[in-house]
Amino acid sequence: MRIVSISLCIAYLITGCQQVSTNESSNPVSAFPDTESHPGFKDYELAQNYLDDADYDSARFYGFRAMVSAENSPDQLFQGNIQMLLANAHYFQSDYEEARTFADEALSIGNELQSDSLTAYALHRIGNIYRRQGYYQQATQYMFEAIKLAETLENPLLLGMAYEDLANVYDHDAEYGFAEEYYLKAKEIYEELNDVGNIAGVIGNLGAMIYETGDYEGALAMHKESLRMLLEANHKRYIANTYNNIAVTYREMGNYDSTLHYIQKTLEMDIEAGFKRGIAMDYEMMGTVNLLTGDYSEAKENLIKGVELAEQIGVISRQRSMYYRLFRADSSLGNYQQALSWLSKSYVLRDSIYSEEKGRAMNEMRERYETEKKEQEIEFLTQKSELEQTRNAAIGFSLLSIIGIISLVWARQRTAQKKEFEILEKDKIITEKELEASKTEAEYLKKELTNYALHIAQKNEFLTQIKKEMAEVRSKVSNQEALKHINHMGSKIYQNTSVNKEMEEFEAHVEQVCEGFFKRLDEKFPELTDQEKRLAALVRLNLSSKDIASIFSISPKSVDQGRYRLRKKLNMNGDRNLSIFLNRL
Repeated sequence: MRIVSISLCIAYLITGCQQVSTNESSNPVSAFPDTESHPGFKDYELAQNYLDDADYDSARFYGFRAMVSAENSPDQLFQGNIQMLLANAHYFQSDYEEARTFADEALSIGNELQSDSLTAYALHRIGNIYRRQGYYQQATQYMFEAIKLAETLENPLLLGMAYEDLANVYDHDAEYGFAEEYYLKAKEIYEELNDVGNIAGVIGNLGAMIYETGDYEGALAMHKESLRMLLEANHKRYIANTYNNIAVTYREMGNYDSTLHYIQKTLEMDIEAGFKRGIAMDYEMMGTVNLLTGDYSEAKENLIKGVELAEQIGVISRQRSMYYRLFRADSSLGNYQQALSWLSKSYVLRDSIYSEEKGRAMNEMRERYETEKKEQEIEFLTQKSELEQTRNAAIGFSLLSIIGIISLVWARQRTAQKKEFEILEKDKIITEKELEASKTEAEYLKKELTNYALHIAQKNEFLTQIKKEMAEVRSKVSNQEALKHINHMGSKIYQNTSVNKEMEEFEAHVEQVCEGFFKRLDEKFPELTDQEKRLAALVRLNLSSKDIASIFSISPKSVDQGRYRLRKKLNMNGDRNLSIFLNRL
């Protein structure tokens, strides 16, 4: 479900997610002396109009022209406005890196000119960019800074939007009490301003929050009320989001026809607006519904469209979810090798997201520790200087002063050691979480491989049974035409139970999932053959001798003999469990 807020673009309030208000009461350009005489102002005005109409390509084109024309203008505040306009245009097309570049430049200009207004808008936009990219801690920091400035500026519309965007972050973190508090604060401000579009936006966001609690009927009622208000006000961007939210709610209610109806409306509006992130999410939603209805080919087609677009704009969280859904689609279609490839991509992105978050946390702890250490050094040097002055002034108290310094140093060292210990403890916790995540992933991959192995075993056993029954039928049939068809079917069954074809595909899966396990086997037991290593991998998955025999198309007795030889090479004596031993390597 998309959580969104309505807000001014750089004429000049910044949007929370996708909607732009037509309210122009806070347009800082109007405060410029001789605004229309600025080089590039006409292009700037055109760009703003195109942005309001959701024509982002045209907004970017005229925005760049305005930036070039105003490059040598002495009015830096006007240049900052242009930077914010370009930040908005790129933001609405999901080009977050470029949007961040322009917003950072606007923030730099705002700080240099000590323009609280420009600074507040830039902080607000950067916070939204971080939220869109999934960096919620950074998003919260920037949003709180924007709120502080908005309160000092007495700018109610900006303050309302800042409240609403902060509520979105709390909503994402399931902090529904805080989320509702800030949503209602924003709604109260919008009602005082009689801003119908933003009121509808808050109602929609409250509907999204109610949806998370499982009250789908209540959520649907709020989304439809929001849609009614927005259609009357013709707020195109937010109408698309509301269609999407209605579609998501219908999906949870099991009404898939209505889901596809509303998501198709969303897709049409997102394509018209050039909103790439929205288009990717629309295809993902359609693919998800196709999976639920069993239309796996259609699901795969829609999900591939969505994931290609998500890769293009760098939205990692959406890529990961679509990779997993593609795994489900190809598994259901019987494309097991391709399915495993999708699953592998999903887990690679999962590791990437976790490592990036861990790295950011480590950097923050390191910076905090180094700052505290420098402050301690400065404080120590200051106190040492004061001590020397005291000693020069009163030699008689030197001994007392030395004792004081020693006591102070000892106390500071204890404090520093305590802080260092706390940092080490935090490192330990992070490492333990990382190990736990790796363990969970390994267990999941083993489970997927086990299911795949059992599928092959059951398939081969089923086909073997059919072959036996066909042999009995063949002995009772004398009609040559019927025998010809029976033999043709037997040939097809033989092809499907072909050892080379089945094992080639299965062994590729085993090599991919058990790569680390095979390396450990080679290090400890280099005399094992490839066949014995593959047997070890299947025993490690707790497969029975019967299942392993079906996979390799051999007898269970041959598997038992292989187990015996494997135990000897692993130097296992007595009644030790072979599967447990292999899982502990």
